[in-house]
Amino acid sequence: MKSYLLILLSLTLFTSCIRQKEAKIPDTPFPYTVTQETGDREMSVAMKRSFKNYSAIHPRNNELYSQFKYTPLKGLDYHNHDGTITRRDPSKIIFENGQYYVWYTKRDTPVIPVGAKNAEKANDTIPSTDWDLSEIWYATSKDGFTWKEQGVAVPRPPKPIVAGALLPPPTY
Repeated sequence: MKSYLLILLSLTLFTSCIRQKEAKIPDTPFPYTVTQETGDREMSVAMKRSFKNYSAIHPRNNELYSQFKYTPLKGLDYHNHDGTITRRDPSKIIFENGQYYVWYTKRDTPVIPVGAKNAEKANDTIPSTDWDLSEIWYATSKDGFTWKEQGVAVPRPPKPIVAGALLPPPTY
């Protein structure tokens, strides 16, 4: 039985290697549009279905991708989008007891981030990146469009203390 499984495994591995060599995998990225020239390219079943059933030349015109409608949310201040406030990484919205809830990371700093390349300029009020100095906040809504920020759900932890700072200096 053991040798039978070993032979079967070897055969499967050998067959898959042959199939990989036979497959013509172009070394160029997948085309943005499918044309007569690129239509012969090997595609997954999902991609074939997408191009067969939604035949727009560009994905942005494809009905499959363009049926979304965007509605601005109300009740959340962004300081006129000056970059000093960001809200990121929202949870799934939960509807419970007639009210919507969402949790997210929020950064509200006096200045915009200085960038990872300038991290040495960052401190407790100047963020290095967009998510630096953020906390987990939550907001509620009765209709899903007008939100009221409820405050911090999980605060930033206190500044860490380096382990060596707790030890007395070594004596030699």
